[in-house]
Amino acid sequence: MDSLLMKEKPIGSLAGIPIILAVGAAFAGMSWYLLSAISAASITPASFIAALAVVVVGIFFFAGLYTLEPNQAAVLSLFGKYVGTVKDPGLRWNSPFYAKKRISQRVRNFESGRLKVNELDGSPIEIAAVIVWQVMDASEAVYNVDDYESFVHIQSEAALRAMATSYPYDQYAKKRISQRVRNFESGRLKVNELDGSPIEIAAVIVWQVMDASEAVYNVDDYESFVHIQSEAALRAMATSYPYDQHEEGQISLRSHPAEISEQLKRHLDERLTQAGVDVIEARISHLAYAPEIAQAMLQRQQANAVIAARSRIVAGAVGMVEMALAELQKNGVVQLDEERKAHMVSNLLTVLCSDRGTQPVVNTGSLY
Repeated sequence: MDSLLMKEKPIGSLAGIPIILAVGAAFAGMSWYLLSAISAASITPASFIAALAVVVVGIFFFAGLYTLEPNQAAVLSLFGKYVGTVKDPGLRWNSPFYAKKRISQRVRNFESGRLKVNELDGSPIEIAAVIVWQVMDASEAVYNVDDYESFVHIQSEAALRAMATSYPYDQYAKKRISQRVRNFESGRLKVNELDGSPIEIAAVIVWQVMDASEAVYNVDDYESFVHIQSEAALRAMATSYPYDQHEEGQISLRSHPAEISEQLKRHLDERLTQAGVDVIEARISHLAYAPEIAQAMLQRQQANAVIAARSRIVAGAVGMVEMALAELQKNGVVQLDEERKAHMVSNLLTVLCSDRGTQPVVNTGSLY
């Protein structure tokens, strides 16, 4: 855009008075010569050609004359191409092939119409202004805008309208800010948790304005700011933790609600402190896998639960078998060799680890 803007380029011009005198002298001399030749009957075709040439040259020079008043500029162009700007007042001369557009650089003024706008507090007001202006760059006035006078009027009203909406009508205007405790529930956000699985999450935020001046002047709309920043903090926090813990002591969204709420509150405090807002409480109100993977993740949770339960059963069964063997040996109830111990361990583990009731088989033929 900037490369298309025209910048003023001064150009020289010749004084017009000497040119008029020179052309007048040439006309007078040629007239005297022709009259003398006619009276002496010695005129020749060459004389007529010379006279015609003087007339053509004189017309050429006269066509290039123009006048400029003080504080007036002439913008010159040659076949549509900008050549330069002349600011010298008086009778001036430039090539007659140059198109000349005069631009006044005098100070001008006008009063805008009465505009009806809403000031900063939203109250409708009427406002008008007196604008005093002056063209400083004639080439920009001609070539950068279509009609510079109309442009000045329209842009002045636009600037006045924009300025009026940025300030209150009265310096003592009061803006009431509620400092009561408020709360809201964020919308359900669909994000990817730390492991990359899509989840749905929402939170309840309890907040209060602590510094009314910061709420008014540090942000444009503090209520909208609280809502948008709360969702941004919730989204950022959700991507930092897994949905389920995969190892002992790992913090996850589902298993550690207190820690997650504390982290969310900390994130919100960092974002909202500039708006004079204090976050009293932030807690997760909805947490679930996204519908498209919910069934698959439920099956994985069930499988993990079965594995964990089996691991605890096996660990408990091994402990019980060890205790049984130790008690039998300690009390001298029976003496078992290694083979019998192995057989007894196998039977006890089968009974203790089985997920359904066992049916005993009585061997009446031998001890084995």
